[in-house]
Amino acid sequence: WTGVFARGLSYDGSVLVGSGSNPDGNREAWRAVLSQGSSWSNPLGGDFETGLNWTAGVVPDDGWAAVFDTGGSYTVTFNADVTTGSIEIKKNVVTFDLFPSYVFTSTTLNVNTDVTTIGGSVLFVNEGIVNITGDVNIGSSHKGAVTVLIDGRLNAGTLTIGEAVGSEGQAVVAGINSIISVERGHTIGFQGSGKLKVRKGGLLISQQGATIALFAGSSGEVLVEGAGSQWISQDLFIGSAGSGGLIIQDSGDVLSARAHIGDDVGGIGSVQVDGAQSKWTATTGVQVGYTGIGILRLINGGVLETPIGEIGLYGSMDITGGTVIVGLVPLALRSGVDAGGTTDNAVGGVLRVDTLVIDSGGVILADSITVGEGGVIAGSGTLDLNISNSGRINPGDREGLAGILMVNANYTQTSDGTLAIELGGLTAGSDHDQLIVTGNASLGGTLDVSSINSFDPQIGQTYEVLSASSVSGVFDIVTTPAEFDVNVAYTATSVVLTIEASTGISDASSNLPGQFSLIQNYPNPFNASTKISFTLSQPSDVVVTIYDISGRRVQQFDLRSQAPGRHSVTWNGKNEQGKPVATGVYFYRVEAGQYVATKKMLLLK
Repeated sequence: WTGVFARGLSYDGSVLVGSGSNPDGNREAWRAVLSQGSSWSNPLGGDFETGLNWTAGVVPDDGWAAVFDTGGSYTVTFNADVTTGSIEIKKNVVTFDLFPSYVFTSTTLNVNTDVTTIGGSVLFVNEGIVNITGDVNIGSSHKGAVTVLIDGRLNAGTLTIGEAVGSEGQAVVAGINSIISVERGHTIGFQGSGKLKVRKGGLLISQQGATIALFAGSSGEVLVEGAGSQWISQDLFIGSAGSGGLIIQDSGDVLSARAHIGDDVGGIGSVQVDGAQSKWTATTGVQVGYTGIGILRLINGGVLETPIGEIGLYGSMDITGGTVIVGLVPLALRSGVDAGGTTDNAVGGVLRVDTLVIDSGGVILADSITVGEGGVIAGSGTLDLNISNSGRINPGDREGLAGILMVNANYTQTSDGTLAIELGGLTAGSDHDQLIVTGNASLGGTLDVSSINSFDPQIGQTYEVLSASSVSGVFDIVTTPAEFDVNVAYTATSVVLTIEASTGISDASSNLPGQFSLIQNYPNPFNASTKISFTLSQPSDVVVTIYDISGRRVQQFDLRSQAPGRHSVTWNGKNEQGKPVATGVYFYRVEAGQYVATKKMLLLK
């Protein structure tokens, strides 16, 4: 509005009317309802509804402001439900005791606009409910605090702790059945300093998410401590542009949707989960240090469960002495003991995640990672720990960008594990994926080769996709796209792919086979291992079974669902018990949906 003029004031001084130009340039009339206030006058405390406790004997009602500016520390009692316009507390300590009117009901204080605590003031809520449709500002300009104790409840529209530059605010919810519930979200450290403590069984509910340290120069701290203490929130932004921290300890519990640690440029965010029964569950994902500096520590058995964990250029996860579990058991089914025998009582911490993304420059510190069925590790960073892969390892980006993933320890891939390699050119890192292992690489399971960037390979081109100080074992299954086939060569320190056949057509959909076909194994006769290849014209569940001359099953590969195109599986001449079989004639049978085919092969030693 511009050119605003006041034209009149009502007789009782509560309504001001005038005219002016709105943002569109049109001249309009306006009306302002001016709040009226009444100040508390009894320094000894007393009943809210007693007129003698208020200046001029006026008890503030709906539309009026209740101002507590009388110095000292005192208690205001409520023996019936009360509705007031707003509450302002200045330079004193006020306890609101909302004692039960009857055995099963509590007194309720309804505030239609805002509650503000400033100038070192403190608001206590005991045994009852305070409903605030507007904002709760704690430490609006100087210092302020709100404490909700046993059986107390504070319901607010928004909650801001440490609003102005130089201000300090603190909120505490402590005790059984003590609750702070915020409808539209809250900020701990808006421009000033904010602290929030959830202790001794208290509950904090953030229905629209929360930010710790919003603007540059701000600081925010949240402590969730003690058995039964819980913070439930939507998205969390920890260290948005200021310095923000979250500590979960002594069996504290946090449940959130997505969380960003070090969310914005200049921001510093840190989270520490400390103790065997302390737990943070982020149902959508946790992102650490992608724009600002992010630090995540899991110590003394502290647990983080999340479907996606992402570590950016400025992020670090410290789980030293602990365990990283990727996709072992769906989050909804997990309990104290996980498949593989890992318990929540680890010396370090426990990170349970379905997908772990390590960006270039990201750091994760732990003793080992177990990648279970359905688990994924992707990225171009460095892992300073041992990896056991029964899920999926994808060097590079999950969106089809090549990269190099380095394991500064040992790498073991089980029969259920998959190494996914994307080929798009000759240069490792920029054109095709590569896994570098500084220790030993023990191989098994599946090598899944796919193409990116309209790749048009030439016969004879080679690609080192895995490098290690030593390599043992082979991949049981090798899958390739329809447009080319590869030979897999194993050396003492590497795995190298060589293009054997190429259609010269980078669009796989234009070269899909017209029908199912089973190709003769190669080499045949063979010694040690042989490759069994087949083509699919449509998506199919595939099972490859090896039989001896007597018809007894020797080995079986359940490839599950496979896309149209050419695929292969490598048989290493061992039975299902892992023992080498004798020289002789064997049969391999491929079942793909409604198609079944069998061929003969010869093993010579």
